[in-house]
Amino acid sequence: EGYRIASWPRYAGQYRERAILGLAIMAAVLATFLSLVFVFAPRLPIASWPDKDESRLGTVLGFACVLFNTVMYGSPLAVILEVFRTRSVDAMPLSLSVGVTICSAFWAAYALYLSPPDFFILAPNVTGVLLSALQLLIYARFSACSSAKRSEALLPASGDITPSRPPQLGADQLLLADPRSNFTDQLHAPRPEVPELS
Repeated sequence: EGYRIASWPRYAGQYRERAILGLAIMAAVLATFLSLVFVFAPRLPIASWPDKDESRLGTVLGFACVLFNTVMYGSPLAVILEVFRTRSVDAMPLSLSVGVTICSAFWAAYALYLSPPDFFILAPNVTGVLLSALQLLIYARFSACSSAKRSEALLPASGDITPSRPPQLGADQLLLADPRSNFTDQLHAPRPEVPELS
């Protein structure tokens, strides 16, 4: 994931400077947040949860993981307004939604397998399964609309849907055609001069 994020400015084109600035701000916010957590979490007047024997730092990091994982699992839903407005799922990544559903389901099963079940693993992954299922339902609902729009885009603008006939080869072209060459090259090749019979 880090490599993908770090290589993003390379492909940002005209927005390269903006991408680099965004990555720098994101790194600064992350470093500041982690520093504050590691410095102040042990001093917070909170009880360790769910296990009283664990540290306060583990509790704070656990809740931070729940929060950020939930946001990550719901991030593909950021385009939901565009999907409803355009009635097209072209902006929704289907492979990401399917992958997140499978990954979240396995992590949730693992959290339930632990004795006692681990809340900090279970909570974001159950939420991830639900959010991913919602994404898949939206995709299923609007994918038919998207494919219909794609089909309409392929039709001629005049509305005439009669198929055009392929170009006909004359007898002279059939006799002079080289069987080893590509057929489409033969279709678009200039017609050879044929002497008129007198």
